[in-house]
This record gives sequence, C-alpha cells and structure tokens, in this order.
Amino acid sequence: MNKENENIVDAWRAFLLLLPFIILINILSIYTWGYGIQNFLILFSIALWTAFGCLIPFRIMPSTKAIHTIIVFWISLFIILSFCTRQFILLNQALKVPSSRVLIVDMAENNLAASNRFFKYKQNPYSERCQLEKDISRVPHVSVNSKGTTIYGIPYRYGYTYFPMMFFVYTPVNMVIQNANSIRITNAILYILLIAGLFWMGQRCFKDKKKQYLTGFLSVLLLCAIKMWGAEIFILGITDIVISVFLLYSIILLSYRKEILAGIFIGLAISCKILPAPIVFIFIAIWMWKQGQRVRLFVISALVTATVIILPFIIWNPYTFFSSTVLFYLVLHSLGDNTSLWNFLPEAVKGSFQFLGPLLVISCIIYAVKFHNKKLFFPAKMAFISYVLFVACYKITHLNFIWGIYSLGAFAFTAEAVNSSCKDSNE
Repeated sequence: MNKENENIVDAWRAFLLLLPFIILINILSIYTWGYGIQNFLILFSIALWTAFGCLIPFRIMPSTKAIHTIIVFWISLFIILSFCTRQFILLNQALKVPSSRVLIVDMAENNLAASNRFFKYKQNPYSERCQLEKDISRVPHVSVNSKGTTIYGIPYRYGYTYFPMMFFVYTPVNMVIQNANSIRITNAILYILLIAGLFWMGQRCFKDKKKQYLTGFLSVLLLCAIKMWGAEIFILGITDIVISVFLLYSIILLSYRKEILAGIFIGLAISCKILPAPIVFIFIAIWMWKQGQRVRLFVISALVTATVIILPFIIWNPYTFFSSTVLFYLVLHSLGDNTSLWNFLPEAVKGSFQFLGPLLVISCIIYAVKFHNKKLFFPAKMAFISYVLFVACYKITHLNFIWGIYSLGAFAFTAEAVNSSCKDSNE
C-alpha cells in the first residue's frame, strides 16, 4: 500500500458513526426520571455501540479528495459553536439569578457549605452539617435519638458526602463569589478545559494531521452536542465534570509517557468521589502493564496523591468521614428510584440483579487483560463501557454518574471511529 492511500480517511463514515451515540445520550439526558427501563436500554445500547459500532463495515466517501474532510470539519465546527453558544447563554441567564437555591442541586450547595466549613470556619466538613436539605431519618438502618443520628450505629452528622478534592476545586472561585454562581463559573472553566483537552488528545492519537484534526473536532462535537449539558452544569451546578477533567488530562499526560503526572491526576480524580476514577485507574494500569510501561510509577503516584488528600480527613474523625462518604450512599441508594431498571423489577429478581453490574465490570477487566490493544484509546474505551454497564444495572441511574467519565467515552469512541475509517487502520 502506498503512502498516499495510507492517509485516506473516510470522514463521512467517522461522522455518521457518532450520530447514534449523540442521539442516545441526548435521549438519556432529556428523559431520565421515571424512565428506568428506558434508561437501562439506552445505557446498554451506548455500551454496545461504543464496543462494536466502529466494527460495522461500511464506506461513505472513499475518495482521496480533501473536500469531503473539509466539509465534515465545517459541519462539526458549526454544530460545536451552535451548542456552545446555547450553553453559555444559559450560563449568562443563570448568573443573573441572585443566589437562587431553586435552580441549583443540593450537591452543588453542599460543595459550597463544605468549602466554607473547612476554609472559612476551620471546621471538619464531615463532622458538621453540609447537607443543607437532605433528611435520611426514615431511611432503613438509620437511627435518631437524643445523642444524634447514626447509620449502622456509627455517628452521622449530615457531613459532606464526596471526597475533599471535589470541594477543593470549587473553593478558589467560592472565596471570591460567596454564592451558587461560584459553582457555575468554575464549571464554565472546567467545560473549556474539557473542550481544549479533547482537541489536544486528538492531536496525540495519530501522526497524520488530517486524522489529528478530525479526531479533535469530532470528539469535541461528541461532548458539546448534548442539549442538557448547559442546564446540568450551568444551571443545576452538577459537579462531576471535575472528575471528567482530571481523568481526561491523565490520559493526555500518559500519551507523553509522563507516568507520575498521569498518576497524580488519576489520584486527584479518586480524591473527588468513590466512582468512576478507581475503575479508570484499573484499566489504565492493566494497559500500561501489558504495554511494558512504568506502571509502578503510575500506581504509586496515584495512590500517594489520593492518600495525601483523603487521609487527613479520615484521621480527623474516621467515624463521621466513613458515615458521610460510604454509609450514607449505602443506605440511601439501597432504596433505589425510578431512574433505574432495578426499581421496576419483581422483588424476587432484585436481589440477584444488583450483582450484574459488578460482574460486568469484572468481565470487562478480564477482557482487557486477555485481549490487549496498543491504542491509547483502548483503556479509556474499556473503562467507559464497564462503568456505563455498571450504572445501567445500579439501583439509581442519575446523569451525573455518566458525566464523570463522559470525556473518556467521547475521546475513545471518536478515536476508534477515525481509526476504523482510515484506508490503513493500523497506524
């Protein structure tokens, strides 16, 4: 095969492969509450399309003419600019609402409360009330008496439910703007970092410039073309976008073989929330081990980073930390809700069904060990698929679970779509 043919990219094919992904994620984001069965089917469809969509053997424009790729570039740019304009119009409108507690979710408010408890009042955010609106007094395994609230007998004081790095990220802007708009402005910065990171990652996937820019534009398109993104991060103040940024930039650093820095960013993601970062950590570690890279440096730097951030709060009060970050979710999520398939299943099936998600994750890990792929998008792809399957089978299926890992899914699927649309896909 001559060099000219190796650089032929069927840009239309790569573009069309993204459309089912975009349609599915938009349906999921618009119709969530009360659509548990549909959410399960959509999440499974997203996982299956991510796994096998790029294997479909079809060609649209196998011509060597660059005009087709240029047209796809301009279409993608138009869609990106249209959606971004809409998102930032929503941000501008939200910023004009003075300190409204109606338009922001409880977890965003909890971030502000935790930040103020720790940095302003020098208090332990896990031992002082940071959940301003939640009441779990009637939840199973929760007891309330004259001494206070306990979960499984362990003291619980309605402390902050995420790990400390989550509220650390929002603190700088919160120190200046003491209201919900600090969450929205920080999310705007993170959103821009995601766009820049995805485009940057596109430049790291291939040697050919055409493929680099196509991957960059299409992955940003996959991120931006979600109707509810603006409402989620700019109005409601969903904070899981922080995790998505840390995970994406860890992959970027890994592409430069900066194992220690990549591990630090994974450690920062782990220090935000229980999931999804540990799952991504496992898949990257497996990929590096199979590649013969310095996986030990990556693992140690990730674990040290997470330990340095989390351990001081555990030492400060291990009981309230554990009850706020682990037991709280254990008892609250045990109830389920109508966003999940689990909620609609017969009682006789629910007990067994709850193990399906972890089993699917383990199956994906085994696959990653046995069937190695040298492409950098492979660990991101496997982590995204396994976590989406886990969420699909979980007792609640909230959108913020997906946003924490969505950037990896956008990058991985786009990179594979472009790679599979090349005349020579073995670059």
